[in-house]
Amino acid sequence: KVPVPPKKQQNDIVIYLDQFVLTIQDVITNKTEEIDLLHELRTRLIADVVTGQIDVRDVEVPDFEMFEEEADEETDEELEEDFEETEGDE
Repeated sequence: KVPVPPKKQQNDIVIYLDQFVLTIQDVITNKTEEIDLLHELRTRLIADVVTGQIDVRDVEVPDFEMFEEEADEETDEELEEDFEETEGDE
């Protein structure tokens, strides 16, 4: 036999996951829009430089360091806490 959680817990999990998926979809939509706007800005900036509307001959490019963002551990911990709370409601 395969253990199956009670129907209420199954429904709670489904509701939680549906809300979480909606949140993720909103974040993806917002980030996609931001990326599109950045591409537009980049294209416009390049066009302005190439056509001479912006003079970049005396511009000094600052040094910068590349870095990778770390995963948001707080979000993972919050998800685990929310799930544990849902389990405790039975």
